Amino acid sequence: MKITKLFLFAALGASFVCDAQAHYLWIEDTHGHGLTVRFAEWPDEYEISPGHLDQVDPPIAWKSGANGETIHFVLKKKSDQIQIVHATSKDSVQLEAGFAVMTPEMMQAEGAPLSTNTPSRKPIFYARWIRPGSGALKPSLTFDIVPTGSVGEYQVCFRGAALQNANVIASHPNGHEEKLTTNEKGIVHFTADKPGLYMLSCKHQRENVKGFSGGVPYDIVSHNCSLTWRQP
Repeated sequence: MKITKLFLFAALGASFVCDAQAHYLWIEDTHGHGLTVRFAEWPDEYEISPGHLDQVDPPIAWKSGANGETIHFVLKKKSDQIQIVHATSKDSVQLEAGFAVMTPEMMQAEGAPLSTNTPSRKPIFYARWIRPGSGALKPSLTFDIVPTGSVGEYQVCFRGAALQNANVIASHPNGHEEKLTTNEKGIVHFTADKPGLYMLSCKHQRENVKGFSGGVPYDIVSHNCSLTWRQP
């Protein structure tokens, strides 16, 4: 029997709150050579507004100017994306966004199995867009993936330090995903051998940090990051 998209969306809704980090948040180029933000399972089935896209906190996006100054972008929510206004595919852009606190009550309401000590979680997403051949970049996001300057070499950093044994997912344009692991210097090697949009991502770097977001308390912060580019 063919499973309809409607059924898939309903199934996603039942598990989404407890598994928001299973989704990716990334920056991609558009047909008009602008940049936009997607929240979805790679490479499509984008979350929409009204819907789960509305649970993404308003992102902050920026780039470095010619003199090293920070230039912030205006962002505009569309039906299935968040447009980075006036950004182009030639820009190197960084972005940070949170997601609604996932409380035990929210998870239970969505039908998720819970234990008595299920903590509330605040997911935070970091995204970076680069041009192929842009050279070495220094980490500047809390959870970051940056090119080292050597062909096919990337480094994963958390709070500015190289992250050893991090699980990295390399997502290909056709939807195939390849699992990589960083070495003692936080390095992975990956070759984009065909034209198209590529993404390197890391999930679930968790910290036992208590806080509040929108007045809702949480017990854990879950960090997730992505690096995207279009290979010519």
